Amino acid sequence: MKALKLFLFSIVSFLLLTALVIGLAYGKQLTAVFDVWQNYSKQEFVHFDSAFNYPIKRSPYIDYSLDIANEKYYVWIPPQFSPETAKEFGLIVFTDASDWIFHLPSDWQSVLLKRKYLFVASQNAGNQHNFPRRAGLAVIAALKLCEKYSLDKSRIYAGGFSGGARTASYLGFNQYDVFRGTIQDCGTDFYRKVDSKFRTSDLDTAGQYYGTAILSNAVNNEAVKARMKFAITTGPGDFRYGNIKDIYTFGF
Repeated sequence: MKALKLFLFSIVSFLLLTALVIGLAYGKQLTAVFDVWQNYSKQEFVHFDSAFNYPIKRSPYIDYSLDIANEKYYVWIPPQFSPETAKEFGLIVFTDASDWIFHLPSDWQSVLLKRKYLFVASQNAGNQHNFPRRAGLAVIAALKLCEKYSLDKSRIYAGGFSGGARTASYLGFNQYDVFRGTIQDCGTDFYRKVDSKFRTSDLDTAGQYYGTAILSNAVNNEAVKARMKFAITTGPGDFRYGNIKDIYTFGF
């Protein structure tokens, strides 16, 4: 009987000791995960308050009358950002082809970290919405975040994918006092029709002439040339490749 009790006591002691060791190790793992999370970037969905300081240049082609308090944005803030270092950071204002964006575009995070940029994307701003609304949402996001975080206003860029890229070019011509350049993936627009060499169709998916959504004049064009830089990416896999290449070759 004593031998059985001693055996059981040994088993229980072993199990308790094993549990203690595992618990300590697991606790260290939890601490490590927590530390990583603490030093990781901040991501959130936000609504801005309705107060809005309009830009000095107000374009008739941008809708500034949106109900700001009811609009939603995805905001990404890098871990090294702080109020003390805010002036070192720029901002990418992104418009997607779809209504909702829940994370950064693929492979963007390392560049944003290295170059010190915050990222914001309008929600409910997909390709089915018109350019004035999409551009208005982008301008509001840029001005609101610059006001909140005192960012470097010389490093504010409009970015986008597909119709969102077209929105970015639209902003480049209509709000060059807020944005300093564009980052356009698989889409662009210009203020006039261009020669045809590469495209296979003149029409967009809505049956409209592709690439001429921008209304501009000679004076405005000169101001855009002096202030804006346009970065446009596409490739043979993009069904708008020919249209974009024509605009790049014979327009910009």
